[in-house]
Amino acid sequence: MSYIKQYMKLQFLGTGNAFSQSGDKPSCTLISYQKYNILLDCGPSILQALYENKIQPSEITHIYISHLHPDHYIGLAFLYLDNFYITKRKSKIIIYCPLQTKSKLQSLIDLLYDNDEIDTTLLNDIYDFVEIDNEASINTSFGIMKTIPSKHLDDSRIVILTIDNHTIGYSGDTEFDSNLTQLLLDNCNLIIHEATTFDKKIVGHTNLKELLTLEPNNDQLIFITHHDDTVISEFNEYNTNPNFILVKDNFIFEIE
Repeated sequence: MSYIKQYMKLQFLGTGNAFSQSGDKPSCTLISYQKYNILLDCGPSILQALYENKIQPSEITHIYISHLHPDHYIGLAFLYLDNFYITKRKSKIIIYCPLQTKSKLQSLIDLLYDNDEIDTTLLNDIYDFVEIDNEASINTSFGIMKTIPSKHLDDSRIVILTIDNHTIGYSGDTEFDSNLTQLLLDNCNLIIHEATTFDKKIVGHTNLKELLTLEPNNDQLIFITHHDDTVISEFNEYNTNPNFILVKDNFIFEIE
């Protein structure tokens, strides 16, 4: 009897911070497994990032929004525009997001687009909003999603996704916090974590030197994203642990 192996793919579509000083696009990571294509955050370069990687917008099934800063969610407006003129989806994208995301996105689309050019009232035709509090545990069609408040905005959170036999943690934006990082280390075999700068302390963010103090297990990988140019230039000199992987745009990681 023959069988087809099922692979999970992490595709880093946007690995730069809000200022893109590293030359990389703002936040967006795609998890692909079986029939599911799940975006972790949706920065403003989403359409360019998808087409660069030969991914059609119609292939996206779910989106997780960590918080409502433009570099993490404003791409939802561009996906809406794409759907109105080009993609014309037959099924909705399910969005797991903070409270008030729908109303805030509707206001943004109303501001950006003229009603004479695009019907701004059709938000529900493309998106199915599941607005959740900062701390929640949800059974989804692809697995279990657990959110935990982080240290950034009032509505910011980290997320832990359990998909088949893999557990993926995503920090979103957060100040370095030993309790939060230990929670990720205790529960996840793959961790996607921000490091906005090399050593500069910025409120609501982690820097690379702080992140490299973590001690992952032998089978854990920590992907470093949401970075600036200083993280890129200093990573190889300061990192000695192969479990830390600095990712740039279009990096792909596959696992069974």
